[in-house]
Amino acid sequence: SGLGQVSVKVAAAGVNPKDRKMFDLWGMSMNSGDDIAGIVHAVGPDVVDFRPGDRVAGFYKPCTPNGSFAEYAMIETNTASQSLGLPLAAISEIPLNACTAATGLYLEFRLPAPWLPAKEFTPLIIWGATSTLAVKSNIHRIIWIAGSPKQYLEDFIDRSQGDTILDYRDSEDDIKEGVQNAAGGRTILHAIEKVSSERSAHIMAETMGTGGHIALVLFEKEYTDIPSHVKHNKHKASVMHEGEKDFGLVISRFVGRDLQEGWFKPQRHEVVPGGLNGVITAFERLKSGEAHAMKQIL
Repeated sequence: SGLGQVSVKVAAAGVNPKDRKMFDLWGMSMNSGDDIAGIVHAVGPDVVDFRPGDRVAGFYKPCTPNGSFAEYAMIETNTASQSLGLPLAAISEIPLNACTAATGLYLEFRLPAPWLPAKEFTPLIIWGATSTLAVKSNIHRIIWIAGSPKQYLEDFIDRSQGDTILDYRDSEDDIKEGVQNAAGGRTILHAIEKVSSERSAHIMAETMGTGGHIALVLFEKEYTDIPSHVKHNKHKASVMHEGEKDFGLVISRFVGRDLQEGWFKPQRHEVVPGGLNGVITAFERLKSGEAHAMKQIL
């Protein structure tokens, strides 16, 4: 292990949509796994927070060699969390999702962090994802736009605070009306789009006020339909491995503590049979839509 790193014997690895797209759409052949859960095998000479035998989960730096689809992998300690008593397959679902959500909410939008929760309503649209961190930060009203797992989302919202769930399959006009009604007359300035769809970005932008900001997780389109009064950009969790290492450290430790206390819970996931040999099956499930709203775990 190098400086600031731990070597982990991988017990479980999460598979994300971008992993399949790197291979299938962009022709990139590499070990693209970012989500790691396992047992610490060795630690770098300067590491004091972890020791061999610890159960950990971590976020591997995307698009770099030697990712999580392997028997052993390296994790930077600033994106690692201890995971006492939790199933490793379950917690391997968390690192990239949590880091991506945190980057959008707190770095891009500068919204209140969970340790200094919001004290006033701040409408937030989330299309195609959940966000335990947004709930923990007391951010409301949250307007979730989703499909089939709507009942599952009920565990993440607080209807008494005005949170609501809309169906992305409704007409554009119906979604816009639902968003405006949910906002309760407040100007919407923040939205997260996680499905890489020009339709979703356009609809959200049409409901937002001047100075609004859409954070795009998968920047695959030109997004020419977004009006000029709304800023839009891709937000990357990989900044936690670059200029925002301290931010990554704080978020990773916070999530790790909340996992152990039972507040932060893994989201929907399923283990693909065959261990590492199941990676193609996971890719096929993601491509076909069979794994819709269901994280694939190796």
